[in-house]
Amino acid sequence: MAPSLFEKAKFKARRLLQPAPRESTSTPSPPIPSPTPSQPASEPATQPTSQPTPSPPTSTDAETSPLPSLQERLWNQAYDELKASEPKLVEAYEKILSVGIHRNDPSSVTCESTENEIGGARETRCRQMQQLVQDGLDRTQKAASFKRGIDEGLQAVQAVRGIVDKAVHAAPEAAVAWIGVCLGLEILSNPVTEARYNRKGIAYVLSRMEWYWNLVSLLLDENKAEQSSAGLRVKLEKHVVRLYEKLLSYQIKSVCLYHRNWAAVVLRDVVRLDDSAGQLDEIQDAEAAVRTDSDQYNTEQSKIYLRKLTDAASALKMNLQDIHAAIEDQTRQQEKRHQDDKYEKCMQDLHVTDPREDKKRIQDTKGGLLRDSYRWILDHADFQRFRDDPESRLLWIKGDPGKGKTMLLCGIVDELEKGSNSLLSYFFCRATEAALSKAASVLRGLIYHAVPTYQ
Repeated sequence: MAPSLFEKAKFKARRLLQPAPRESTSTPSPPIPSPTPSQPASEPATQPTSQPTPSPPTSTDAETSPLPSLQERLWNQAYDELKASEPKLVEAYEKILSVGIHRNDPSSVTCESTENEIGGARETRCRQMQQLVQDGLDRTQKAASFKRGIDEGLQAVQAVRGIVDKAVHAAPEAAVAWIGVCLGLEILSNPVTEARYNRKGIAYVLSRMEWYWNLVSLLLDENKAEQSSAGLRVKLEKHVVRLYEKLLSYQIKSVCLYHRNWAAVVLRDVVRLDDSAGQLDEIQDAEAAVRTDSDQYNTEQSKIYLRKLTDAASALKMNLQDIHAAIEDQTRQQEKRHQDDKYEKCMQDLHVTDPREDKKRIQDTKGGLLRDSYRWILDHADFQRFRDDPESRLLWIKGDPGKGKTMLLCGIVDELEKGSNSLLSYFFCRATEAALSKAASVLRGLIYHAVPTYQ
């Protein structure tokens, strides 16, 4: 087999290096010019065949790598310009993304000390970003299934997911715009996250992504541009790229801040990450510049559509801001349920008997408690000293069996419980039951009675 494959390879190499043969029996030769109109129709027929053709490499590249759309070009231009102006920041961001590339690879040993694996070539980078966007959408969908009680917040997340999914399918090479959105959704959905002002900024940016995305098709459509407005269009395009650069910078800094313990090793304080308010102001200034130019340049219909997108973004922003509070509340409830389970286990372990039930049983057995039968001790000097003097912590009542000591103590308990600042714990020992006469049982009973009082 090996010689046969080798001979075939030699034959194909000679065919590529030699000029096209003069006679062509079965395969037409596209590079030979022909004035007849049938030639363009014959070109597609050659593409599926395995026969090599002497076509120039440039034509093949044009067929396999179509020119990027305007959205793809502008977003990638903004990313490249940001990378040139803030290389350390983008380097840290790409290292964080590099960890995500291997997230679903069980054989990978990649950890957070990974090298930057994001490709330098735009095509490689776009392919990796598309993978990361899809992984992010999948994680967001899985997280949503565990948080079904947060209806409005989840609706907002699903709305953003829909925008991302649609945009990436329409312009896959613009994935650089959407990976930050997916990571932003994860930040908002995490109950343990950054300060409130940073969450508000993330919600603002995410809610307006559809507005940012549609700027290109609405404002920079070359088919709608008149020759007289060509200069204004160039100016508007520059402002859109600047806005995109500010957006990417904000998204990237938010992601680095979220992973700040590790990103700080890369950045080493070169970039300030925590100036969220100032960065948001820069975005809004860039928005204003685009809006001013678009008022002069675009049609009334486009302006109306942009205003509708702005209104929709405002509603979406409110729901995105609410999702963090809702998730925090859900997390608190889960923690409370967990604490309740631990509390119940603790009380079960402490339980020997319930002193409150013992007191009620004793009183019922004796025919009920009469206040007149114990009122005398409330005026006794020893009791008043025990009650009022912090240095007197012991009241000893002695008497023969059947003289009413237990009922007297029940009356004292009732009086002490009437105090506004009373935190009372008691236990009734029973000499006839070994489990209720041990020191350990007394201590467990006192704690069991005291714990609910101190909650």
